[in-house]
Amino acid sequence: MLRAAILLAGGSATRMGQSTDDKILLELAGKTVFSHVLEAFRHSKAVDGLIVVCKGDRQRKALRELISKHKVSLPILFTNGGSTRIESVRNGLML
Repeated sequence: MLRAAILLAGGSATRMGQSTDDKILLELAGKTVFSHVLEAFRHSKAVDGLIVVCKGDRQRKALRELISKHKVSLPILFTNGGSTRIESVRNGLML
């Protein structure tokens, strides 16, 4: 993979001001936030693949199902997030 976008999907959503378990799976305009992200990158010439930094196995499974549903052919790698945003970015860069 030459150019990859790192998607930080494992945050706690505390800045959203609402109680949600997983903001990346919230619906927005009829689709999950992650579905909107997939659509944008699927048609982009700016990246060759995606690195998704996620919360863990449960979220990873849900995101993989959405990737399959949207028939995304980009290479997508997963890694777990850290306890801070900077640790999560580091985990994504280390792939």
